[in-house]
Amino acid sequence: MNSNSSSNSSKNKKRKREEAMVVKIMSSLEAVGDAIKEGNAILKDSNIIMEQSRQRVYSGEEIYSELELMNLEPKTLAKAYLFLIKNQDSAQALFGCPDRVRKTILDEIIGRDAS
Repeated sequence: MNSNSSSNSSKNKKRKREEAMVVKIMSSLEAVGDAIKEGNAILKDSNIIMEQSRQRVYSGEEIYSELELMNLEPKTLAKAYLFLIKNQDSAQALFGCPDRVRKTILDEIIGRDAS
C-alpha cells in the first residue's frame, strides 16, 4: 500500500501542477483578450477622430445644386460655382453656415454682390 500511496501522491502532485498550468494559461489568454478589446476600442476611437478631421469634399453637382437654391443671377452663379470648385475651403465655409446668411457669406467669398 505504501507504493500505491506514493503513486497516488505523485499523481495528485502532477494533477495539481497541470491544473496550475491550465490556470496560468487561462489567465494569460484572458489578458490577451483584454488587450485585444482595448486595442479595438482605441482603433474605433481613432477612426472616429479621423472621420471628424477629414474635410468634406463637395462635388461639382453638389455645389451647383446648393447655389441654385440661393436664386443667384446666372453670372453670379457661374462665378461662384467656378470659384468654389477650385476652393473647397470656401465651399465648406459657405455650405456650413445657415441658409439665411449664405448670400452674405458668398458675397464676402467672391468679393461682389451675390444677389
